[in-house]
Amino acid sequence: MKSFFQNLKKNLILSLGILIVICIGVVIIGLNTPGKRFTRAMTNAEKAYTKGDFAKAAAGYEKAIGIKSKNKKVTAYTGLISSKEAEGAEDLKETYLEGLTAIEAMSEDDRYVVLDSIIEYVLHDSVVFTDDVKERIDALERAYDITYGDTNVAMELSECVSGYIETLRLSEEYDTALEYVERFKEKTDIDADALTKKLTKEKEFAAEKDGLLKNVYEALKGFVADYGAGKGTDPYSYDFAKILAIDGSASAETVAGAFISGSYQTVFEKESEDDGLKVKGAGLYTFGDRYRTEKGGVAIPYYFYVGDYKDGVRSGFGVSFMKVGVDSFFMYAGEWSNDQPSGKGARYEKIVDSEGESSYTKTYDGTWKDGLAEGAITITVTEESWPDVVFSGIMTAKAGVCDEVPTETEDYVVINLREGKLVGVLASSTEGYALMITIWQGEDETVSALGLN
Repeated sequence: MKSFFQNLKKNLILSLGILIVICIGVVIIGLNTPGKRFTRAMTNAEKAYTKGDFAKAAAGYEKAIGIKSKNKKVTAYTGLISSKEAEGAEDLKETYLEGLTAIEAMSEDDRYVVLDSIIEYVLHDSVVFTDDVKERIDALERAYDITYGDTNVAMELSECVSGYIETLRLSEEYDTALEYVERFKEKTDIDADALTKKLTKEKEFAAEKDGLLKNVYEALKGFVADYGAGKGTDPYSYDFAKILAIDGSASAETVAGAFISGSYQTVFEKESEDDGLKVKGAGLYTFGDRYRTEKGGVAIPYYFYVGDYKDGVRSGFGVSFMKVGVDSFFMYAGEWSNDQPSGKGARYEKIVDSEGESSYTKTYDGTWKDGLAEGAITITVTEESWPDVVFSGIMTAKAGVCDEVPTETEDYVVINLREGKLVGVLASSTEGYALMITIWQGEDETVSALGLN
């Protein structure tokens, strides 16, 4: 009997021990369920974030993400992206996209449960994608889909897409812009029909403008190359038939008429050189006020340029050309800087009368500064009626104005100043005043447009 009770006691103790072990195990297991471990990791991460220890907070959120916790992971990703943002981490984009992929893998029912948290997470896009708008748009489109077109996400997507389309429009990438309009017409509030019409019209205009300027470049590049190389090309005997046909054409008038005063467009052709890359291009430049044409239309004065560019402005050697009659033109050929004639150069004028005979040619040869004549300017004039007579003289200019005008000489005589505009008139030493040609005139829109004043 004693032995029975002793065995019973031992069994009870053993059972109790086993029960205690089981209870402890249950407690330990209970404390280490995925849910409990997730909660502890999130609590520790949030405490670290509150204290400003963002690296520790990020590690805590990453630990929570690694624990199987169904749809609660969204809050962990939100905490992680916020911690890395505050920390200035470099892998912010990768982290964001990883979270986006994880959310996409959730079932629709699970997403609905934590939709507010998902929206909070995806709207971190503005701080994540700071250097690539295309990636941002792609991410927002995914966010739009997983939030079922949430209003806030849709608004963010609309603003981003609209801004990018405008950027593409300004850089004349019309095909890509039209692709984005079509892609997002159902997911954004952009006016797809109106925008498509606008972009299509501008695309057609850009094609006409590019075609025009390519023709301008081809028409003048031979003269520019020869003159710039110092081959002694005479502008007055050079065949400018191609550029004279382009200037005043319907295409040129259409392109010029679409610009506001002072605007321009260029097409570049790059030529490799030993010391780097030289950029040549063609441009159409407008100036002055719009005017009504003989046919009742509205036009604006313009001129062409072919030559060197630097950082989008005229710099180096170049030629500006303006048609002023059927076979008449004004032209500057020489050095440019900061979009203005600067350095050595010459202005040429060829005026041909209505019967096709050259009335006169006029050359201003010297130096220019910020678009204005500066220093000694040699003026040479020839006239068709007196082929053996050459009028020549030197005038000194400062900022485009002649401070001193020589008195009467064998070659020309000063008539009057006419309120500072008319500086001098050439007259033949043998024919008296039968020939009078203005040799210097300021405050004139056409002259100022060429930067010569």
